[in-house]
Formats: sequence, C-alpha cells, structure tokens
Amino acid sequence: MIVQVIKQGGKPEWAVVPYQEYLKLIEKAEMLQDVQDYDSAKMALGEGEEELLPETLVNALLEGAHPVKVWREYRGMTHKTLAEAGSISVPYLS
Repeated sequence: MIVQVIKQGGKPEWAVVPYQEYLKLIEKAEMLQDVQDYDSAKMALGEGEEELLPETLVNALLEGAHPVKVWREYRGMTHKTLAEAGSISVPYLS
C-alpha cells in the first residue's frame, strides 16, 4: 500500500492513501465494530444483563399492542400481581 505522510512541525499530521485502500480500511473497521458489538452482547447475555426475546413478543410490540400488557403476559403476571409489584391498585393499572 502506498501511503503519503504529510508532516506539520516535523511530526506526522496526515496519512494519504489510495481511495480503494481507504474503502478496504473502512470495511475492516466496520467488521471489527460488528465483532466487538457481538462480543459485548454475548457477554451481557451471559451475565444476565440482557435477555433474548421471543419473536411473538417483538411482533406484538411492533404491531402496536400495549407494552404493559405484552410484558405482563410475557412475564406470566396477572393484573393483580403486577399491580402489587408496582404498589398500585388493579383498577388504576387497568
């Protein structure tokens, strides 16, 4: 790879590379970021900081179902248990 180094004050300030090389570097940087993001997500799953969600839950949210209802049902909670967990009344929750 041919690199032109531009100095300022006797120190390297800029590196000029052919455009095709630049595109390759960008692609590799994006791939590295993808790998790092994957590793972070996998670690968060392993440590219990994140969880995988079933497709049906995601689709229900995307289709506009009420999020409280979707999550309540996903967690297997009744209106009563959710209201108690939130220290609110069932009618207020409804």
